Amino acid sequence: MHPLAYNENAQITLVRNPSAPLRHWQVNDTVMEKLTLTPHLNEIVVNNGASDGAVDVFSYTPDDAASRPLGSISIIGYRSTDSSNMGYMVSLLAALARREYYAQPGTPPREAFARTLRKANEVVEEFFRAGDVALSVGIVAIAGSTLMVSKLDKFKILLARDEQVIDVLGNVALFSKDHGERRGFSSVIHGSVQPGDRILAFVPTRSVTARERTMKTWLLKLPHDAFAEHVAKIGQQHATFATAMLHVTIEQNAEPAAQPSPQPRELMPETPLVAPAAPPVQVSMAWAPRQHRTPEPVATTPPAPVHHAIEAEPEVPRIISSEFALGIRRNMFSRLSDRIRFIRFDKRGKAIALGLVALVIAGGTLSARSLFFTSTQEQETKRIVADVTRDIDLARTKAAQDEQNEARQILGRALSALTAVDHSNETATALQATIGAALDELDHARAVSASLIAAPGEHESAPSLVAWASASQTVWVGGISENSTTWTAAIHDGAFGTRLDFGALKADILLGWRDGVVAIDLPNRIIARSVGGTPKLYTIPTQEDLQDAAEFADAIYVLTDASILKITDLDTDKPVTKQWLTKDGEFVPGASRIWVDGTIWTMGRDGTLSAYYKGARTGRVMAPIAPSGTWRLIGSPDGLLTAAQGDARRMYLLDPKSGELDHTLKIESDQPFTALSVGPDYSTLLVAKDGRIWQVR
Repeated sequence: MHPLAYNENAQITLVRNPSAPLRHWQVNDTVMEKLTLTPHLNEIVVNNGASDGAVDVFSYTPDDAASRPLGSISIIGYRSTDSSNMGYMVSLLAALARREYYAQPGTPPREAFARTLRKANEVVEEFFRAGDVALSVGIVAIAGSTLMVSKLDKFKILLARDEQVIDVLGNVALFSKDHGERRGFSSVIHGSVQPGDRILAFVPTRSVTARERTMKTWLLKLPHDAFAEHVAKIGQQHATFATAMLHVTIEQNAEPAAQPSPQPRELMPETPLVAPAAPPVQVSMAWAPRQHRTPEPVATTPPAPVHHAIEAEPEVPRIISSEFALGIRRNMFSRLSDRIRFIRFDKRGKAIALGLVALVIAGGTLSARSLFFTSTQEQETKRIVADVTRDIDLARTKAAQDEQNEARQILGRALSALTAVDHSNETATALQATIGAALDELDHARAVSASLIAAPGEHESAPSLVAWASASQTVWVGGISENSTTWTAAIHDGAFGTRLDFGALKADILLGWRDGVVAIDLPNRIIARSVGGTPKLYTIPTQEDLQDAAEFADAIYVLTDASILKITDLDTDKPVTKQWLTKDGEFVPGASRIWVDGTIWTMGRDGTLSAYYKGARTGRVMAPIAPSGTWRLIGSPDGLLTAAQGDARRMYLLDPKSGELDHTLKIESDQPFTALSVGPDYSTLLVAKDGRIWQVR
């Protein structure tokens, strides 16, 4: 004899009885089991309408056996108390979600969930058109072993499994994401649940986020009733605390399923094949001032037995003559041909016919151009806009998960990408404004104004580099000419002076040096400087990749991917390059910017800030930022270090000893900056995209 186990995924496992012969199997009707996953839903609503915001949660389960494969769907919503005109929005979305999700019982759960989101987005879009909407909503559906989640603005869902808590919206390994439209339910996250899983879905308001670590511990250790009691106590102790939560426990049930003894097919009754019905989802209410009642329990019916019936051949439908007719489909061209048929082909008729033909040809040409001849620039713009839109959604998710560092990095990368888009593009301009507002919320930045120093003339090339020469107290600019050579010029009285051509190199950095400047081509390891008024080139003798450079006491310090070099005697024909960092100096890899003020400071794009002194590393801290795009590391008069980002128009002032963010400055400008440099008295010099030179003090 052998037991036969059956689960809802139709996976059958046969376990042979060792005492039975290998070729002889027997089926015992009493040992057949049906394994099912049953989610137990518990709604928790505390202090609905408190000063922290208005919250609500709605959970729905199938009304009939045909809809049970779709499982349950829940809607958790939050709105700020000042959005009085949005009071009914959550309940409206809940009613819409219930209607659409269960509208077609035979639809697969993921397809039904996607259809529900499309309908919900149509409603949400109308409210966004009317103005700013302070609304956060999450939709959660559980069908069998599948968990599906989508969110509008801020929403969080935690999964307790194997003694750890997983953030579903941030875990890419366990849950997949399908992107959707913007300013709506933007993506569908789906994955599998297991027996014993505990799920907590909520909107991360300030009062909830402050207690999130405690709630994670409760989620791991407490049953759902005790968890709800602990949350309710917080509401009793703090009148401003408001939350709506969905707490789910996944349970596995094993039910006996009678299986008739095998019989010949000819003797079996012709009973249609009936799939076993899934058990109803259990829903309970914890504290719900919205309803003041417990939902009526869904009647539990035993699963119908599975009969192996002989499938009848499908009947071929008969065509009824009154219901079937032949016809010719009419279109615009057939109607046009009818009109041409009745045109009299005299002089006037020929003119009309020729006009119609010309109109058709012109319309076809325009349609073909719009469909098949989209320019490469337009295609690239569409791609960038789509990527930036996804990055903004991802940054919002990271910010909601208290991962501000990653959110800043994502937004900075998005701003850098938008620099390649024409400023006249309205969509790109709107995205820049959206990113700026998101950064303002993250950084709590203080606005500072920039003063204009100089602008290129009507027939002058726009500069792309800027530097400050302290010995001559002069601001220098530089750029790449049409013949791929580097030029530099000093600024006098707001105008560019006589240009000095450095020859065939493409400079990436311009540094003030003595009373002039040096230009450095990082990929080719070339330094250009002027000696006695004559431009001279010097190739740095190293095979390492150059990352950045800084000037201090007439020497140039070069940061590579493996060390720090010091170059002296640039005013001679034979400059000297030495390894400044000793062999055991513990170089920190990944650094991309350098600043020298007696101590050498390096910083990487991951926020790692390192200090070096007398050839060895003396400190290493992590800053809460991850700079990207166009940025520089410069000093400040109060001992702080500034990570200035041109794309984001932000200046992050850091404590070099602890790495903590002291404060953030936001540069008021309508366009990004392509180059930055330290200026007089530790000010910041900036080059705008149009070539104008600005200064921030």
